[in-house]
Amino acid sequence: MTAHLTDVDDVFSRGELLARGFTRGEIDRALAHGSLVCVSTGFYAPATLGQHSPQIRHQRWALAMLRSVAKRSALAHVSAATVHGLAIHDIDLSRVRLARDDTQARRGPLVSKHLIVDRRVPEHHVSEVVGARVTSVARTIADLARSEGVGSAVVAADSALQQSLTTLDEVHAVLADIPGVGVARARRTLALVDGRSESPLESLSRLEIGWSGLPAPELQVTLYDSAGRFLGRVDFLWRESRVIGECDGEGKYLGVYGDRTAYETIAQERRRQQALVDEGWQVIRWTWRELVSTPEVVIARIRAALERARRVG
Repeated sequence: MTAHLTDVDDVFSRGELLARGFTRGEIDRALAHGSLVCVSTGFYAPATLGQHSPQIRHQRWALAMLRSVAKRSALAHVSAATVHGLAIHDIDLSRVRLARDDTQARRGPLVSKHLIVDRRVPEHHVSEVVGARVTSVARTIADLARSEGVGSAVVAADSALQQSLTTLDEVHAVLADIPGVGVARARRTLALVDGRSESPLESLSRLEIGWSGLPAPELQVTLYDSAGRFLGRVDFLWRESRVIGECDGEGKYLGVYGDRTAYETIAQERRRQQALVDEGWQVIRWTWRELVSTPEVVIARIRAALERARRVG
């Protein structure tokens, strides 16, 4: 069995493994050997699944859990978000979230160690993705906005809009369908969503800038030099102050965004920044670690750049 499992990159229930022809003894020996790991009670995966991101691991577990429950169930909340390919930031992945159309249920969600079931999700809020029933993107965003922190919900919603998976009008229409708590909170959160942000770092940076009281920047602006030659596309722009803000995800210099080496990426960024400086732009940068751990330092850096520009006139 071990040799076969190393070729499979998925999560299975014990029943599914037995149906594939593996015996209980083989399953137990693979667990003891470490080639098979227990994801949650009754669900197992090859150890190679640990090489994937937490979102992918949760997605595979959630899809396996869905296969083992009643057919009217659907993945919901963060579990649906992982299937839709939305960006996930600071949301608990320790439980699979399910939804059922038990509209007569009066009690709150059913919560267990590995599972949360919302029993009041209507069928028209459910769609099908990769053969699995999941709440629609609009319903998924509405649920996250009702229950998660502002940053977490905005990151997911920005991601959905950036990929053209839904619209704010569709999310608001879903909210009008949902009774109970959290709807007003969700509407306040959705007012902060902007699909022009292309990464969680950009979304969170935009929120911090807004909360700080700094002037709102333009997003994702293409700049040209005085001769009309392309200089670059920048994350944040304070045009009147001639200040550019760039947020650098760590993957940018680790080969995550293309075939270039870290050295080539850094060299290209330096040339790009120098060209912007030569045209009279002031460029400031910050990283994911800075924004998450010391957002006040990032805000002070932006404020200082704007003040320098004001003094220069």
